[in-house]
Amino acid sequence: MFRHIASHLGGQHDPEIAIVVPTHQGEHLETCVKSLLSQAYPNHHILIVDNASKQRNYENLFRGCQKLKIMRFRTNLGYAKANNVAASAVNAPYIAFLNDDVIVTKDWLTELVRVMDTNPKAGIVQPKLLKFDGKFLDSAGDYIDKFGFEMRRGGDWEEVDYGQYDEDVQIFSARGAAFLISKELFSRLGGFDENLSLTFTDIDLCWRARLEGYQIVYAPKSVVFHYGSASTPSSLRAYYSTRNRISILFKNYETCNALKFGFISIILNFVSVLGEIVISRNGKLAVARLRGIIAFLSDLKITLSKRREVQSSRKVSDTEIMQLMRGKPLLFTHWLRLYLLRKK
Repeated sequence: MFRHIASHLGGQHDPEIAIVVPTHQGEHLETCVKSLLSQAYPNHHILIVDNASKQRNYENLFRGCQKLKIMRFRTNLGYAKANNVAASAVNAPYIAFLNDDVIVTKDWLTELVRVMDTNPKAGIVQPKLLKFDGKFLDSAGDYIDKFGFEMRRGGDWEEVDYGQYDEDVQIFSARGAAFLISKELFSRLGGFDENLSLTFTDIDLCWRARLEGYQIVYAPKSVVFHYGSASTPSSLRAYYSTRNRISILFKNYETCNALKFGFISIILNFVSVLGEIVISRNGKLAVARLRGIIAFLSDLKITLSKRREVQSSRKVSDTEIMQLMRGKPLLFTHWLRLYLLRKK
């Protein structure tokens, strides 16, 4: 089941990698592509996925670039579907998914390949993500607790990067802003779940890869700078985060844990609704989170249908999966503490 990415890491033996870059706003796309064209890894091509973007002059920006192709959609298909369509169109054995608001360093892809090559169980590999200033961490890997609440290692607390996360380690999930995966594994997993929008698509994909017996690995010598634009309205993000957080629990857990932690998660998400009212005093976000809970219940039939597909192919028990989950509820130990700290 597990394969090395390549026997050699030099010259013509480097496996071909398709770099898929979906774009809608396109504000940082030119900078992103220029950094990709300056990287050291030789055997790659870039596929810009124009998700009904506002910027239409790509041909002029990248005229004469043999390594770059553009796939256009007339309507915004969303992150998951656009990437799935693009992935099905590429012939390369490996795919690097990138946000359009990143700048890659010269050896970022070489390092991702190296880590995947030296660890045959590595299914997905994430680089170290830094803020654009190069000083603060954006993500050294993502984690969730047993109730689906998420956190970015190093990123949520805006930690200064001084090398504290410079070891190759397993993480629960790679961040969707930048990661490497084989096309074969991505296709076998069914790609991103298109029923999830805006949030948790990356966590869900990595969870399903873990159920297949693969590891998600953090490669700190591969460095990518991430702008992290907050173009999505916070109320919309709150809605989808709440809905998707509960959904992936009922889809990916074994039955007993799905019921146990899924129902506790619903309660905790109701608590977050109250928190928006009492602590944040933000009625708009409270309504958005409440709508997210209701939307999960409305979509339960779809979730259970996807659950049957996931559970039919799982090879790893929840006991092993949960070893990389945070034990205590992040709603209280992480997010509430973070909110109170920022209010000071």
